[in-house]
Amino acid sequence: MEHETLEAVHTHTHTHTHKYVYKNGKNEELRTEKLDVNMSVLIKGIAIIFMVIHHLFAFPAWYIKGIDYSSVKILGKTLTECTLYSFKICVNMFAFISGYAYFYNKTPNIKYGVKKIFKLLKRYWFILFLVFIPLSLLRNASKITGKVILLNLFALDKRIITFSWYVYFFIFIMLTLPYVTKLFNGKKIYEFVFPIVCFTSLTLIVNYLKGVIPKEYIWIINDISNILYCYPTVIIGYLIAKYDAFNNFFNKYMKPKYLWQALIIILLVLGCRSKYEKIININLDIIYVPIIIYALIIAFSNIKNQFIIRFIKILGENSLNIWFLHSIIFANAWVGDIFQKIAFLPKNPILVVIWVFAILLPISIFINWVFKKQEIVTEKIKNKYVKKKSV
Repeated sequence: MEHETLEAVHTHTHTHTHKYVYKNGKNEELRTEKLDVNMSVLIKGIAIIFMVIHHLFAFPAWYIKGIDYSSVKILGKTLTECTLYSFKICVNMFAFISGYAYFYNKTPNIKYGVKKIFKLLKRYWFILFLVFIPLSLLRNASKITGKVILLNLFALDKRIITFSWYVYFFIFIMLTLPYVTKLFNGKKIYEFVFPIVCFTSLTLIVNYLKGVIPKEYIWIINDISNILYCYPTVIIGYLIAKYDAFNNFFNKYMKPKYLWQALIIILLVLGCRSKYEKIININLDIIYVPIIIYALIIAFSNIKNQFIIRFIKILGENSLNIWFLHSIIFANAWVGDIFQKIAFLPKNPILVVIWVFAILLPISIFINWVFKKQEIVTEKIKNKYVKKKSV
């Protein structure tokens, strides 16, 4: 299943291979030096696990009465402290994959971008109208005005699907990357410094505007902040692909060979990010994300348990749906209180995460099935109409 927001679009082949990955029921070789299509699906599987954990436990203010994890401690830290910054890396993992994949696109122009945007929007609109708008109408029909629906079509109003901002971010990067990538002139230092200087400067300006702009327009500034937060990591992903950095740099200087080494690197990155997310408004994910993705590539190349590989692959294939669907647990403005009670029934944090995926994954798979059927019917009607017109 192809997910446009997060897809790896390249089909680049490599001579260096290592170990295996589960694909189509068989053990196949896995390229460790590159983030190929199969590997990107596995990375998305991990990223969506990080995201769900982050949203479940990092924001106690979202909890309804009776749900409280303030007493849960890990190495002396609360669950909120452990998940607030470390697992927030998930969004920029998706952003990195988008940038990395864009390098391998053979037609990096606006036409290609519009095509990808429309594919994403079809999926987003399908979930919006099939799941979220009907549920919201049942609970609070008076709030679902034409204006609210119109703004939600492009995720500019997030009261229906709260975790939908990546929609407008994806639209923005698809429309701007054809021009931004033309600024790169082949000088490595310039290309890697450019996103840091440019987006740090813009972030400082936006932070200043937050203090002076009228409150009714603050949502615009927040949306711009989200874009500036992730865009540098998109560019870093593009440059890592361009210079084959996983092979030419990471393999040369890091050289992890075993699963335990990769896991230590992942834990160190998450630990560092929990303490240092930014330095002087520079989002450090431009450093953290390439390292953690490289470590995950090595980790997956050493995992022999096919059940684990298959399960994470399924999560990756459903990551876009789960991204939208898990909004309904607690952050949807009108129906979250109902589903939050269900989501936190197991009480134990680990069991809560397993339980949430046990609920959302079958729903996602069903949505995929309905979406596919809808596309088949639409295609048949379209072909029938074209035939009639030609006659």
